[in-house]
Amino acid sequence: PNSLCTDKGRAINQQEQGWENTLTGIPKEIFQLWSDYLKPRGYRISYQTIEYPGGLPGDIAITIAWGE
Repeated sequence: PNSLCTDKGRAINQQEQGWENTLTGIPKEIFQLWSDYLKPRGYRISYQTIEYPGGLPGDIAITIAWGE
């Protein structure tokens, strides 16, 4: 949920540089795991707003992918 971001998901939704600095809790830990272990092995990560209740960012999805 967007409540795990310090800005309620605004930076992720706007794809702002440094959006990862708004993460807290488990989403932050997932990003750190990716950064430390998976990124060097060619994995990609994506955080994306997947719903907009009342026109505002809602839930955020995390996708980890490998390859093209």
